[in-house]
Amino acid sequence: MDSHKPSYQELEDRLYLLETEFERYKQIVNQFLKYSPFYVFMKDENMRATFLTENYKDLLNKPITELLHKPMEQIFPPEFAEQMLKDDAEVLQNNTIIDKEEHFNQKIYRTIKFPILLPDKTKLVGGYSIDITETKTFLEKIKRSKELFKNFFELSPIGIRITDSNGMVINQNKKMEEIYEVPTNEVIGKYIWDIITDNTPTEYKTETLYEDVKSQCKNILIAQKFPEHLQNRDTTIQTRNGKIKHIKTNYIPAKIDEQLIIYTINQDITKEKIAELDLIKAKNIAEEQERRYRLFAENSSDVIWQVDKYLNFTYISPGFEKYTGYSPEEFANIKLEQLYSPENLQKIKSLLNKYENEYLATKINNSHSIEIESIRKDGSIMEIEITAKFVLDEDKNILGIQGATRDITDRRKTETIIRKFKKAVESSKACIVITNLEGNIEYANPAFTETTGYLPHEYLNQNPRVLKSGTHADEFYMELWQTIKDGNTWEGKICNKNKSGELYWEKVIISSIFDATNKICNFVAVKTNINQTIKLTEELAIAKEKAIESDNLKSAFLNNISHEVRTPLNAIVGFSQLLSYKINNIDKLKRFIDNIAESSNKLITTIDDVIDVSQIHSKQIKVNYNYFNFITVINELKYEFEKEMLDRKLKFVLNISSNLQVFEIVSDRMKIYKIYKHLLSNAIKFTYQGSITIDIDLQDTEIKFEISDTGIGIPKEMQTKVFEPFRQADTGNSRIYGGSGVGLSIAKGYTELLDGKIILESEPNKGTKITVSIPLNKTKYNLAKRNIYNRQKVINFDTVLIVEDEISNYELLVEHLKRLNVEYLYARNGQEAIDFCKENSKINLVLMDIKMPVLDGNTATRLIKVFRPDLYIIALTSQVNLLDKENLITYGYNDFICKPIMERDLFDAMLRVC
Repeated sequence: MDSHKPSYQELEDRLYLLETEFERYKQIVNQFLKYSPFYVFMKDENMRATFLTENYKDLLNKPITELLHKPMEQIFPPEFAEQMLKDDAEVLQNNTIIDKEEHFNQKIYRTIKFPILLPDKTKLVGGYSIDITETKTFLEKIKRSKELFKNFFELSPIGIRITDSNGMVINQNKKMEEIYEVPTNEVIGKYIWDIITDNTPTEYKTETLYEDVKSQCKNILIAQKFPEHLQNRDTTIQTRNGKIKHIKTNYIPAKIDEQLIIYTINQDITKEKIAELDLIKAKNIAEEQERRYRLFAENSSDVIWQVDKYLNFTYISPGFEKYTGYSPEEFANIKLEQLYSPENLQKIKSLLNKYENEYLATKINNSHSIEIESIRKDGSIMEIEITAKFVLDEDKNILGIQGATRDITDRRKTETIIRKFKKAVESSKACIVITNLEGNIEYANPAFTETTGYLPHEYLNQNPRVLKSGTHADEFYMELWQTIKDGNTWEGKICNKNKSGELYWEKVIISSIFDATNKICNFVAVKTNINQTIKLTEELAIAKEKAIESDNLKSAFLNNISHEVRTPLNAIVGFSQLLSYKINNIDKLKRFIDNIAESSNKLITTIDDVIDVSQIHSKQIKVNYNYFNFITVINELKYEFEKEMLDRKLKFVLNISSNLQVFEIVSDRMKIYKIYKHLLSNAIKFTYQGSITIDIDLQDTEIKFEISDTGIGIPKEMQTKVFEPFRQADTGNSRIYGGSGVGLSIAKGYTELLDGKIILESEPNKGTKITVSIPLNKTKYNLAKRNIYNRQKVINFDTVLIVEDEISNYELLVEHLKRLNVEYLYARNGQEAIDFCKENSKINLVLMDIKMPVLDGNTATRLIKVFRPDLYIIALTSQVNLLDKENLITYGYNDFICKPIMERDLFDAMLRVC
């Protein structure tokens, strides 16, 4: 054993060497940390930085000396610092290692924290952060690319099958399944030659087909090259269900990770093949039709003709000479000017230009007909009808015109006479009916259908006895019939019955029609409806009653709504004036304030109810579906009305089906809430003693809600009317119960809007039961507990700009914001708001009124979003029809608050956007 003890000098030399070595390593570490992308830190037990790498001064834009030994709240934003301190405390207290992603200054950092225990038992927090923003972005891009490829593969309208280098199928898309009618899971793992031979139609199969296909496929896979005759090839296959299909096939080789894969591209061209065969058939039919057309043209009494695009005749049938007097020899030099007057020729050319423009615009070659005058060779005029259409080439360009001409001179004369007679008869307001000798209807004018409701196919060849009402005795009709059979005219009044079973009275004149031999051949009846006069008298009487009822209802509503508005206004105005006096009694002051708040809520409720019923009946309201727990709605209503029921000493019974406790529905929460709120409010209002019972049950396809009370009940004659707006069983000035009379109307309107049903059962002095059934739009059982935002959470806004032209609204918002300890600025109009946002970059939230002078809120928001697109802007609106989020988003708002603005609504909106 070496017993040599080092001298003091030796110890001093060793110490010097150790210090030199330590200093060298220290420089190495400092150089590494200086150029390292890591942000390295060390914190003491008070969670203040004792060491930071140099790159922190660039990250936080402060010298290192101003960052060391400072509280985290002075270095980082409050909410970021709060989370950082929680993590540091977790490391120190539990000796754990934290590895997490953090978002700071619009970047993503990975931070690792770990405990450090010094020899003197001192605990430190050590760690480092590194910017992973680009890495995360790159990974997201890769993810999106994979999704895009997956969507393209699955949704491609072309069949795609992927095969490996051994000829085994790896995958195929939905379109390939559809083409071959074989599920993908039955194809994966099979060899391509098995699939080809399995789907070969029977007539193409041979004994060596399988081996030939297998050998050919293997040679192609080895060569990694596809012969040209196999590319873009039409193939006939037979599906599993026996269908014969025509497909076009291509093969695309590719390498992935140095492994060969083959993409087989299949396109179903069955329809195209069938269309090709149909085209050949159509061509043969067209040739046959052309032959028949020629035969018809040569033998037709009409003139069949064709002209080129310059209106020169290229063909005309033999009937031309009969109509015009021109011989076939003269036809060769005939001009249109010889056949038509200048006015008629101009008319023809104008119509041709019009039809040509229509064709060029639509590419639809319709036939067109015109009737004009033509000049014969001898100068006489004849009326003709020309029917024509364009002659097209293969590219649908106009080559000329073909058509037919018919002499309609005699027909026009006859038509003129008939047209006048027909117009007179069909324009007549009286029913004109012609029957045969048996009384069966051969003709009736439109007035007959208007009066009876019977259409022509229902009354032609039918006997008018179908109109008998039973009012007249058989002798009445026997006398009528005998009169007209004797050739005389019958006049009188008849009560008939129309198709709908309604009775009406007519004044009737029936005469006989004689033929050339003076024998009766028909009967004609002219019938004038006199029922309108009777109905008008009855309707006037009914209208008068309804007008009186409507006037009474209007007066009752005006009195009622005036009371419902003025009563809370009286309390608001009165107690507000009392608040201006010095009040030393705190209880009295609180009572005054409570009265103002309660009256304000009553006034808002009345206004909301009138707006709701207006929107329901004008069909301007939408359904906004979302998930919510149905029980929370019931609990809110229970809490809202609990005090009122206790004050009235009413017993409240709530029976909820057990399967509703963990149940969420998809419906419109606001409308569900208002339906049950109005029903519960109504039940409480009209029940002065006894109980109110609510039964809620979940059935297969709906939620059933029954509310029963022991109140005054509703008379039977009023049970349908109470669902009408502003209807109450008692509308006089002495009525006991308040309200605007729209609660049940709103409940019914919202229930029907949600496709539900509402049923009322009531008996006076015994009570009322109302059942509401709401269908389930979607359901989901045992949902995980949702993350509910915490109103105590720190709101992530430093500086808020209030844009409001009403100073009282501004002061109210300031009082709310003072609770959040944020800075606030004030702008009186939209233009000032734009100027503030340009000059002050610290503003990160704007509360924007919509209606303001100088520049409105919508315009200001749209302009601010141009240069501050990420700035959060919440709309402040008092117009209910603006509460459509789709409309607000178009202007750039992130959320909205409806006036009057409550503190809860303001904070909730701020939490939603922060």
